[in-house]
Amino acid sequence: GPLAEDLALAPAGTEYQRRVWAYLRTIPRGETRTYGEVARDVGGSARAVGGANRANPIPILIPCHRVRAADGLGGYCGSSEEGWGLAMKRRLLALEGAAFSDGARRRA
Repeated sequence: GPLAEDLALAPAGTEYQRRVWAYLRTIPRGETRTYGEVARDVGGSARAVGGANRANPIPILIPCHRVRAADGLGGYCGSSEEGWGLAMKRRLLALEGAAFSDGARRRA
């Protein structure tokens, strides 16, 4: 069957969100990018990338789990606290064979 990367998607969102989401679909399975790396490549700030990820209407098909904080996993599905969201992010990355740091998120 078709791979998720092959599906035509047209999610509703702002122009910036759609640009971030299109970029996320180019990150290969088993690889991750930091919020800052995505921001550098699509424009905007790391925080804006996080906002676009949080607004992602179809996680997994738009693989926001492949985006991580510079110092650890960051958040997933709108939550940066320990719980089901980060457990799911860990599981998805492990299934894809991604190497990632599971360090605690530092707060300013």
